[in-house]
Amino acid sequence: MSIEILIILILAAIATLLTFFGVFVFRHLKLRQNVFVEAIAYPFYFFIWWLFLIFVLNQISALEGYTVYLLELGVIFFLVFSIYRFIGGVENRFTCGKYLFSHVDLTTVRAISRIMRVMLTIFAILLLLPVFHIPVSGILAFGGAAGVGISFAARDLLANFFGGFTVMLDRPFSLGDKIRTLDQNFEGYVEHIGWRSTRLRTEEKRPLFVPNSTFLTISIENVSKMTSKKIERTFFVDPKKMKNIRLAIENLLSELKTHPSIDQKELVSVHLNTLTQLAPQIQLICFTKKMDQSDYQEVIQEVLLLTMEVFEKNQVGILFSSLGLTTP
Repeated sequence: MSIEILIILILAAIATLLTFFGVFVFRHLKLRQNVFVEAIAYPFYFFIWWLFLIFVLNQISALEGYTVYLLELGVIFFLVFSIYRFIGGVENRFTCGKYLFSHVDLTTVRAISRIMRVMLTIFAILLLLPVFHIPVSGILAFGGAAGVGISFAARDLLANFFGGFTVMLDRPFSLGDKIRTLDQNFEGYVEHIGWRSTRLRTEEKRPLFVPNSTFLTISIENVSKMTSKKIERTFFVDPKKMKNIRLAIENLLSELKTHPSIDQKELVSVHLNTLTQLAPQIQLICFTKKMDQSDYQEVIQEVLLLTMEVFEKNQVGILFSSLGLTTP
């Protein structure tokens, strides 16, 4: 057995031992919880075997001149793959709640990670070009000229890209928020913000895909960011049974101002609003912090039942006709 074959076998044994030992340490010790160790683990295993392959090929005279390029490719792959995994590991820890910071927005985390991946890809390409003896300056010049033509041909795609970029940085809404717009009449919960489009889930549980360029030209209402929800109702009273109307209004207003479901920091108003030819009109305005639709409807029911109870107690009649309880 020649000395070269013996060295190759020894190196193979060392590479195998390092790989198995590394896998054991990575899987069974607490080092796996370290995002940096987790990022370089598998690239490091690959790099060990890559170096072993380079050494084997270096023993072949016909391939000896190419081992330098293989070494450069291995180093670039190790660095880029490790950084790529590191970015994904940090993003995963934020999205899974392992890094708990109240001021961190998940949409921003995803946006930054995507931007870093794009920049890393461009950086890797620029590193690989000299390895294959491709002039970087020529590629950049060609890319600048080609970019002008591509920008005209794919202007809608670029508009969607920059629209998504704007949404991720400006953050008019985040994942899970309910948004709506009157400009194009759509409403739904944000499920995914991509580079080309944003996926919403409507109240009918249907997926709605909105091109990101749309958000650059429309007004968006973020329903989830509401601090309180308005309740406004008008109803008519019987003109023959309104002797104690002032007392009824004062009692109802007092009840609303102590109601636990009513936001006392906002307007609470009960007033005689209009004197029509048919009957006087009462306007009721208040706000609640119950944002869920079922809870909101329950608060409305409580307010209406309370109104009926207070007015009946004060012998003020409410007209239950087509002119009765209405929504403005």
